[in-house]
Amino acid sequence: MNHVPFSAQRLFNTPLCLHPARAPMIVSAVHAHYGLSGVSMDGLSLNARQMDALAETGRREAQVNRSHRANGRKVFSEEDGVAIIPVEGVLVSRNGLDPYSGMTGYDGIEQKLIAAEADPQIKAKCFLIDSGGGDVTQLFDLVDLIWAMNKKNGGKLTYAILSDHAYSAAYAIASACDKVWVPRTGGAGSVGVITMHADFSQKNEEEGVKVTIIRAGKNKFRSHPYEPLEEEALAHIQGQCDEIRDIFIETVARNMGISKKTVRDTEALDYMGNHAKAIGFVNEVGSAHQAWHKLQQAISR
Repeated sequence: MNHVPFSAQRLFNTPLCLHPARAPMIVSAVHAHYGLSGVSMDGLSLNARQMDALAETGRREAQVNRSHRANGRKVFSEEDGVAIIPVEGVLVSRNGLDPYSGMTGYDGIEQKLIAAEADPQIKAKCFLIDSGGGDVTQLFDLVDLIWAMNKKNGGKLTYAILSDHAYSAAYAIASACDKVWVPRTGGAGSVGVITMHADFSQKNEEEGVKVTIIRAGKNKFRSHPYEPLEEEALAHIQGQCDEIRDIFIETVARNMGISKKTVRDTEALDYMGNHAKAIGFVNEVGSAHQAWHKLQQAISR
């Protein structure tokens, strides 16, 4: 089964909470979807076969995860009374229980969070984060759930430990925790929204391909790759991005106890280590070992 069109649909003309450094992934997907070869962006080029393999392995992993839950196995790993919840790679709305093929699903994070909160043997939850972000779909519902279940709101103590960085969607998740730790050379932030549109109308014309769009409703299918993007369609997409950014800003301001103006004025920049702390995006700067030690001290009191 060819999953490439579905994968492309998730990337094109869809607002994403993704760090700009991950944009080459989107460009590579464009090339793969439209059969363009010989182009590689920062080594992230994916051909159609690779994208198909990613989708298929993700589907199989989801089936395995469902069987694990059916067999009564714990959905999270645990160490010294702390539930470990990994947030790695590209974040997507659904990818099964555990990170797989470089992606983590919000569905798996949510299941682990709920199970850890309900487990009487678990004293705290720890998100181990190393991600540049991803999907908007289901992101803010998950962030609100993490926020509602942190210690400040009557739940169990919740730490976010950045093994390297948490950008955009990944930072939204981190910000909902009681404490956010980042290493000196790690990064946090990128509170913004990105999307891309591909216009292949000129390429089609050069190759003698004419695509005729037949619409019922003047705005139907306006942001497609077969004709130039009109100003009205561009304004609509920009409006969606701005609306999501507003939600993002309000969420981070609430979670970190800083003003919306402070968050907005960053203009989606990301910050390293001590700069991230100075602006209020993280609580502490230190290694994962130091963060884990502080977490263990907190739950042993």
